[in-house]
Amino acid sequence: MKTLAVGLLLLICAHGTSSAAIIAKRAVAFNQEEQFGTMTVLNGARLGLAKEHNIANMHQLVYNHDFAQKASKVTCQTKEIKGPNYIGFGVPSDETWKNLAESKHPIAIAIMAILLTPSQTSIGCAKMVPPCEVAEGVVEGVCIIGPETYSGDQNAQKGEPGSACSDGKTDNGLCKSPKGADIKASSHMTLVYLSIALSLLMWI
Repeated sequence: MKTLAVGLLLLICAHGTSSAAIIAKRAVAFNQEEQFGTMTVLNGARLGLAKEHNIANMHQLVYNHDFAQKASKVTCQTKEIKGPNYIGFGVPSDETWKNLAESKHPIAIAIMAILLTPSQTSIGCAKMVPPCEVAEGVVEGVCIIGPETYSGDQNAQKGEPGSACSDGKTDNGLCKSPKGADIKASSHMTLVYLSIALSLLMWI
């Protein structure tokens, strides 16, 4: 499979697009509420992983508007999003994500590995309008995360969360991001991100 099974390519790939997907000509950047919800969910999952596995250098993600702008230029025909300091991935719909997560599909595993890489510090996302239809289901958006271009825990340092932070730590124990717009978390989260968070925590 040429998609996120290898961890770096978009779920939105040519082999799965349909005539409905071709209609989608652009992505739309998240609004402020969606940004808050995304940060709440992802940082909660990262903190849970750090506590469960004693990861000392797990960073808090902050919202990156430059990455969001890049994400907003993605179409359903985009095969890969990768740069010198970022990688991109498709965000499945709630139903598609549940199916992928329950079966521990390689795409779900790859998305989780990208989102839980300790040294990632910023992320930006956009919604596909309309969503893209692929072989595995429906893709509702795309996110770009950085600065690492790999996924996994190969650079994880063992120890109490927040004990190996080069720029200090947050109140909850995650390492502070060295740069980027610091958008604080909120209690709001969209359904798809709630499902992703629950799945991430379930697999920790």
